[in-house]
Amino acid sequence: MATGASTADLAVILIDARYGVLTQTRRHSFIASLLGIRHLVVAVNKMDLVGWAEARFHEIVQSYHAFSKSLALPEPVFIPMAALSGDNVVTRSKSTPWYAGPPLMEVLETVPLVRAEDYARLRLPIQRVSRPDQDFRGFQGTLAAGVLRPGDTVRVLPSGRESRIERIVGFKGDLELAYAPEAVTITLTDEVDVSRGDVLVSPAAPAEVSHSVVAHVVWMAEQPLVPGRSYFLRQASLKTPVVVSAVEHRIDVNTLERSPADALELNAIGVCRLTTTRPLVFDAYAQNRTMGAFILVDRLSNNTVGAGMIIGAAAGSARDALNAALEQEARLATVPDDLVSSDERRARLGSAGGTLCVRGPGREAVVRALVRRLFDLGVSPIVWDGAAEALVQQGFLVLVPTPGQGPTLDVPPEALLGLVVEDGLRLLREARLIV
Repeated sequence: MATGASTADLAVILIDARYGVLTQTRRHSFIASLLGIRHLVVAVNKMDLVGWAEARFHEIVQSYHAFSKSLALPEPVFIPMAALSGDNVVTRSKSTPWYAGPPLMEVLETVPLVRAEDYARLRLPIQRVSRPDQDFRGFQGTLAAGVLRPGDTVRVLPSGRESRIERIVGFKGDLELAYAPEAVTITLTDEVDVSRGDVLVSPAAPAEVSHSVVAHVVWMAEQPLVPGRSYFLRQASLKTPVVVSAVEHRIDVNTLERSPADALELNAIGVCRLTTTRPLVFDAYAQNRTMGAFILVDRLSNNTVGAGMIIGAAAGSARDALNAALEQEARLATVPDDLVSSDERRARLGSAGGTLCVRGPGREAVVRALVRRLFDLGVSPIVWDGAAEALVQQGFLVLVPTPGQGPTLDVPPEALLGLVVEDGLRLLREARLIV
């Protein structure tokens, strides 16, 4: 639902009249709240199976109000209906003389869907640099907010360089004005370095730029989200590696209470801190959906595993990094010559130090995939064909082709790559070489 509803203006929450408000109802309503859905319809279906009881309908309405009063939701339209027979779907039903409201289709056809676009703050994520010939260099993208005119001063983020709009090129020629959500090609008066993933903003109202953000995350994968794992983050036109630094808390969809968590399981919703390789140019999701939304993609399978809504920059992330650097510099001036102990090195490398022998047909493919998985888990493995004792003593996890003192992973003929890699991770955990 999170990805499907991310561009929606109206959500229909379906409730079975026999069972009332369930966990799924609460979950979908909470996601609608996070996504900033502007219109909400609560369709109480299968009223025929409860005898069209008005008391049952009002009981469900009161139960839903009691749950949703703490959510940032618009006032819902409640409709008693029976979809199988068409009651209150297209026309009003004779079975509900006590209901004076509109049927479902009337609500869907008449709800105002005019968006309040933000024209004050320019946001143009660059999707493509167009070079059809040596004389033209255009930057293409869809305006996420704001207005563009030739002569306007713009700032390129994250670099911070500024220039002015020279031309705005549309399908039929040059334009004197462009506004969200138009797709445009623009040229600049200066030779400024701009590439895919950069964002053009107005200097008077720039977006935030940070390597570390805090966001609501809806997890959609069987394998849980745990701190330390690496994914791809896609936001607007940007794709960058990202590491989940911490799961700050999980949100109980039944009570909306926050509780400490070490991971997010399938369908869980929580607040996470994420650190990106490339600086992230963003607005809070509440201010701009395009600039505040992202998805997380598994680096091996390329599957979408999570959807996120940015709350803001991680508190004090830049200041904390500076303080940590100054602290480290002061500490280096006072510590003895042996700066890095074996325990410190093992902690940094993510391994207790040891070897895993990988042998059999298809060994090379298994090693490559295993190195990728280990790296995503925060471990720094080394592939080595020689004597590995010195590396093991330094805390490295070494993948070798010949049996040694560590576990051995045999690759059966025609084995499934993913299963063999999981077997390798299991062997390493059983040998306590990784966590």
